[in-house]
Amino acid sequence: MTVSKFVCFSLVLICFNAFNQSVLRFLPCVGSQPIELGKEYAIREGYISFYAVKFYVSDFRTLTEKGKVIKGLPRVLVNLEDSSSQSIGEIDSAAVRLDFLLGTDSLSNVSGILEGALDPINGMYWAWNSGYINVKTEGIYIDSIGKEIPFEFHLGGYLAPNATARFLSFDVNPQNGIPQLVIHMDDWLMYAFKKGIYSLMIPGKISAELATKVQASIQLTYRHE
Repeated sequence: MTVSKFVCFSLVLICFNAFNQSVLRFLPCVGSQPIELGKEYAIREGYISFYAVKFYVSDFRTLTEKGKVIKGLPRVLVNLEDSSSQSIGEIDSAAVRLDFLLGTDSLSNVSGILEGALDPINGMYWAWNSGYINVKTEGIYIDSIGKEIPFEFHLGGYLAPNATARFLSFDVNPQNGIPQLVIHMDDWLMYAFKKGIYSLMIPGKISAELATKVQASIQLTYRHE
């Protein structure tokens, strides 16, 4: 094969891969608006702004119709301070399902890895006996009468019956557009606020309850570019 033909063939392969894969993004939102840290958003009963939004995604997999794993990723820390972290994996055109764990599995909490996404420098590690924070968000809620209320939620815990990691699975069709996973942050936060909960930083029954609400707030949608 001549050099010119080889270069042409290589470019065809690159283009083929580009058109047969799309990057899946996580989008924490208020309503339909992607969250920008420090920006104020109107919600049903006031306003809300965020100083921090972080969460773990583990065991991310895309699968074919026959259940074959196309691509797997062990663990990602999504952090709105770094927008590139929101792109968590490629979706192949042959994919029909994607699975992942929101949070960290129990083994990660006791294995002592403490590097990469699990490095304590990321501010997501409690201690050896409590493990990792799976979902962290902090900010200010301004209620309907204008009162400013700081909020701080560190949802974690890996021991039954109050484990907070949650498994999610979605049918996916890349022909519908570029898939993205939207987390409606206002949905589960308003649930907590209505219960008078504005700060939670220890494992337990309430953390597990809110983790289930976070799970329910995640939706697969498609975008077009």
